[in-house]
Amino acid sequence: MKRWIVFGFVSCKDPLYEKEFVRWYTEIRHPDLLKGPGIKSARLYKNVRTSGNQPAFLSVYQVEAEDIGPAITYLKHEVARLDRNGRGSDLLVLGEGGVYQEIGNVS
Repeated sequence: MKRWIVFGFVSCKDPLYEKEFVRWYTEIRHPDLLKGPGIKSARLYKNVRTSGNQPAFLSVYQVEAEDIGPAITYLKHEVARLDRNGRGSDLLVLGEGGVYQEIGNVS
């Protein structure tokens, strides 16, 4: 089974509501998306050295699957569906993202 990370840089539109944003992301957004094919975990990281226009957060999903395609398709469609159904956040500012396949591991 191949291992992947799918990530996106995100920010909170209003720093005064950062705690609410983090709560929404970790208690609503991530649990909603953990139901996807091969998605094993979701984590949110805070950039402690922000400067300029760097995103404040990094959202990371760990995926185990031979083919990453179904997980990517799920994430794109499910995010749109959840947002349409009121489970999104007006505080979310999306940045760039990416997909990486694990090719080495040292424990």
